[in-house]
Amino acid sequence: MSWKEAKITFRFVTPAFVGGADGNAELRVPPFKYLFRFWWRVAVGGPEYDHRALQKREGEIFGNAGDKFASTARLRFRLEEWGKVPDNKQKWSRAFSETYHPEVSYKGKHEVATDLYLGYGPIGSRGPTKTFINPGQTVVLTLNNDLIQPLDKSEFPLEKILKLIHWFGTMGSRSKNSWGSVEISSVKVDGNTWNLPLLSEGNLKSLNVIRHIDHALALEWPHAIGMDQKGVLVWKSDSFDRFEDVVDFLAKTKIAFRTQFKFQKTQFRKLEDRHILAYPAGFHHNVIGNKRLANQVIFKIRHADDGKYQAIAFHMPHRFPHELNEGGVIKFEQQQKVWDEVHKVLDKTPKLGRLK
Repeated sequence: MSWKEAKITFRFVTPAFVGGADGNAELRVPPFKYLFRFWWRVAVGGPEYDHRALQKREGEIFGNAGDKFASTARLRFRLEEWGKVPDNKQKWSRAFSETYHPEVSYKGKHEVATDLYLGYGPIGSRGPTKTFINPGQTVVLTLNNDLIQPLDKSEFPLEKILKLIHWFGTMGSRSKNSWGSVEISSVKVDGNTWNLPLLSEGNLKSLNVIRHIDHALALEWPHAIGMDQKGVLVWKSDSFDRFEDVVDFLAKTKIAFRTQFKFQKTQFRKLEDRHILAYPAGFHHNVIGNKRLANQVIFKIRHADDGKYQAIAFHMPHRFPHELNEGGVIKFEQQQKVWDEVHKVLDKTPKLGRLK
């Protein structure tokens, strides 16, 4: 049985850099629509994942202006409140700390501000360069199903998507580093209240969105939560009093698993282990030109069960793209080894443990 209307209340846990045309913060539909598209792919990808077939189905549901699969949307998005955010750059929290970074040197110090490290771009050395959505901000999103050709559960598993967004969802610039972390405070579907369960290994496994890393690394693009021989590739931290403390913790964690892969000091730049994590990587950005590869290990900050703040780190493994891997320099076995080393660091990080 299909549904007609869903009202979803979102709450921002961390500042969000979701901007309009000028880059300044604006509550608008596109970031929310992207959030649903991303997690829809995970929810329906399944064991027979095929990114080309999925692209066609996505266009039929969310709309597509491309020449190949042009179509109108069967799902309508509407925000109850929208518009620009007043200038709040001077109200940026100054409660972030500095942390040691072996590859940074400024005035003889090997330290970097944690908000700058995880938010470089929208955040500069003196704080945000643009306005932002304040943590604690709530917004109500309304989804309307198509009246003539309504989406059924197999096409758009709404409950499954909402669980994934609630557990893992972030939006905006630098969202993979925990900025723009969102939670769902309430859901009403055709007037009926839905309660979303707590994040646990059992609840996650019930969604059938997990793929072993060895299989995921053979496929294109993020499409599933990974797992290895130790379990699901999701880590939860202890509780912290402030979200700023969690940002500090995540910055230190990311520095640790990235800088274990040292760049070779050779005359000729080439793809190295560090580039498997993300590209470009610091000053080593001229290896394959103006191309980009997003992080596969994603951070989120959420409210813990005790009401405080908690870090979530999760790995969505996929193949190092052919478009970046000119000449097949990065081998499958190399990717396996690199990610295994990343997981080892996360497993050994104090105050961080695998999802149970």
